[in-house]
Amino acid sequence: MRSITLTNLGVGCQLRRTLRAERDGKILVLLAIMLPTLLGIAGVVLDGGLIASEQRKLQHAVDAAAMAAAMDLRLSKTDAQATQTARDVIQTANGFTDATITVNLPPESGDFQGQLGHVEVIAESTYSSHIMGLLDGVLAHQLRARSVSGVRDVTSGAAIVVLDPNPGQIEYPSSSQLLAALDEVALVDDAIDQLGLNDLLSSVPLIGSTVASLLTTNLQDTVPTEVTGLLDGVIAATPSWSAPALIGGLEVEGAGQFEVDGAILINTEWGSRDEDGGPAGCDAGPPYGIACMPLLPLTSVRARDIRVVGGVDNPDHYMAFAANQPSPLQANRLPVPDPLEDLPVPSSASDANNVVATVHHPADVVKIALPVELADQILDNVYNGLPLSLRSLLNPLLTPIRNLLTNATVEPGVYNSLTVIAPVGGVQFLPGVYIIRGSNPDIGTSLTIVGPVQAEGVMFYITDSADFSAVTGLPDAKESSETSPPETLLSNVPSVLLAPLLPTARITGLDDPTSPLDGMLIFQNRNDRRPMVIDIQQILGDSDISGTIYSKWGHLLFVGGFGAHDLRFVSGTARIVTVTNTTLSPNNLLPAAQDVLLLE
Repeated sequence: MRSITLTNLGVGCQLRRTLRAERDGKILVLLAIMLPTLLGIAGVVLDGGLIASEQRKLQHAVDAAAMAAAMDLRLSKTDAQATQTARDVIQTANGFTDATITVNLPPESGDFQGQLGHVEVIAESTYSSHIMGLLDGVLAHQLRARSVSGVRDVTSGAAIVVLDPNPGQIEYPSSSQLLAALDEVALVDDAIDQLGLNDLLSSVPLIGSTVASLLTTNLQDTVPTEVTGLLDGVIAATPSWSAPALIGGLEVEGAGQFEVDGAILINTEWGSRDEDGGPAGCDAGPPYGIACMPLLPLTSVRARDIRVVGGVDNPDHYMAFAANQPSPLQANRLPVPDPLEDLPVPSSASDANNVVATVHHPADVVKIALPVELADQILDNVYNGLPLSLRSLLNPLLTPIRNLLTNATVEPGVYNSLTVIAPVGGVQFLPGVYIIRGSNPDIGTSLTIVGPVQAEGVMFYITDSADFSAVTGLPDAKESSETSPPETLLSNVPSVLLAPLLPTARITGLDDPTSPLDGMLIFQNRNDRRPMVIDIQQILGDSDISGTIYSKWGHLLFVGGFGAHDLRFVSGTARIVTVTNTTLSPNNLLPAAQDVLLLE
């Protein structure tokens, strides 16, 4: 039994060895058969994954290149610069040094084919396989990516543009402070000297010199009091709550809503909150990019869009122009370019139809138009001051003198300063361009208009260049205004004081569609930082104050109330004071804000 068992065991071991050898051979054969398949799977996993990864990297690089090139277009760079930017992003920044790159400006295919302001970027590269090439002999695989980006409007057209990214903390006087500082006596003396009484009366026998003397005395005794009373009334009606120093790039304060039928675009970088209440801007504020300081709970800013590089003081103060619309506020956004950067300074070379180079004398013009009742009172005093025997000689002169005292006409041309005080009107500015290249030595302003004057189809160019040429536009035409000019001791002395006072005023911008200055009302030298004061709180009914006010680095103080105004503002900073609800509703809007969008 034992020997049989041993014999059987030996046979079993031999059998197992035979089976194992046969099985090992089959596995080797199976491995040999499956090796190409296994290599293919490995190739698909390894090379396929790497190809997909490289394709994604190439697509990301092309997307970034298209966005960067479109940003160049937004910054007004050339097509050549945008093309080079796209190449640099792909080849240098993303390492596709051997890629074949095509940049089409505008795109040559897709939904945006032929549309200016759009960029199409196509890049082709190769991927060298690690495993798959051993099987199919294809060692390089072609990769291709395409992207389209464009500059698109992201707001409605603008009514207000504030350009200064980081204004200085300068204090500006209020309009009532400016009015209180006017030297009425000096202005009246200048106005009397410029009336032309001697020209009118010098040839009148017997009474000419006497009448001139009596008129001068009565005017000096009466008119300063009249002007003072006028200004006191304006001061009493003018809000006195304005903060002295800037609280925001754009400030809105007062007792009424400020409504803008268009976009408000603010480049100021100051904080503090975005539309969701999160942090925005370069600091926590104050000061703020935009500040709304209401005196009444219902005071707010309403606009089609409100876009600011920095932030606002309180997002709840900024509302949609129309009811039931989402918040118009967009904080932490890109700055916008100066929409009037290409506007030429006025000269007969650039606008011969509207600019005249006539230099007026005296250089500092002062005109005071009296109410008819006051003029008649003065004439009665003069009449009664003559001997009885000579009074009849004055009768033929009464109407010409009355017209001289109550009416005045101002012509386009070149002035050192223009000062007009017309309590009830009577002064007309003829259409055209008024170049003012200095300031009044008594009150410091370049342009002062107090009263309801008639000035339709006019533009006032304000410059502190005493040697400005109305023929060539030099030196202003050659000045660079890319960076903020330094502040000076006179930076807070206003260049313009415009206070029409009564509803009968009509002051409208240049009206000539063929002129590059069409629609401009006030254009201040881009490097002139002086503030401008526009007080139109009494304007309503049959009145019209319209046009574009432009002061690239200057400050604008606007006091408004009652009704809608066809006005556009472009300034370094701005303060809006609302006496009641105030609306800006321009017939023609400035360009909208634009962003770069990835489109395809």
